[in-house]
Amino acid sequence: MYRWLGMGDKLATANRRGLNFTEPGSTAFDELTEGNFQEVRLGLEFRPPAIGARREMAAVRNSQLHLVREKARLEDMELNTSHLLTTALKNLDYNHRQAQNHYNRWAISQKEVDSAMALYRGGKATLDIVLEAQRRHAQAQTDYYRALGNYTKSISEVHFRKGTILAYNSIFLSEGPWPETAYGQAFERARQRDASRYMNYGFTEPAEVSVGPVNQSPLSDLQPSAIESKGEPTPIETPVEPADAGNDEAADEDAFILETET
Repeated sequence: MYRWLGMGDKLATANRRGLNFTEPGSTAFDELTEGNFQEVRLGLEFRPPAIGARREMAAVRNSQLHLVREKARLEDMELNTSHLLTTALKNLDYNHRQAQNHYNRWAISQKEVDSAMALYRGGKATLDIVLEAQRRHAQAQTDYYRALGNYTKSISEVHFRKGTILAYNSIFLSEGPWPETAYGQAFERARQRDASRYMNYGFTEPAEVSVGPVNQSPLSDLQPSAIESKGEPTPIETPVEPADAGNDEAADEDAFILETET
């Protein structure tokens, strides 16, 4: 950077005075045109973007580390899920083969019991042989049903690991219609809200149907006066004279008129 400087007591005058700086009456314009004060400056200024954005770069780096960590966690969860699903499928296949083997044992033990009973009836075998065959038959039957239960539980475990346990059990989550009682209660609440009036202390209530002949408010200055009971009026009975047998219709008409007038 190259600069010309002009200094003086005044900025400029109409006539050139020829007075330099520090002399009384010198002007800055005269000093500038003479070129006595000149200066040169050389410099290099460099500001890389990373230095001025350390906080932002740190936030970006932190977000990247969080993203990598979540990806690693997701991969670990996927690997663990695949291992659990593989184990469930292996258990399913193992329990299926066990159920088949125990069923075959059960069928063969039944034949063994039949043959032992035939030999016992023919006198060629003792009773303990028959009992031993029946014991093996009962044990094979027990093992078969136990393996069948384990196989059923293995099926549910496979669907649980797959995430289809609800669909497998025919369970679907949805909001159905409300019962009739709920509709009636909602209608009643709506009627109460429509009949209510706004209160300045925060809630509403249904309007009063009747307050009676006396003001029931405790803040009222009027005291309830005693109301004398006049009692209920008693009806006056009007005697009806008996009519002749030949004039039944006229008697009925007269009686009806008398009752109406009463």
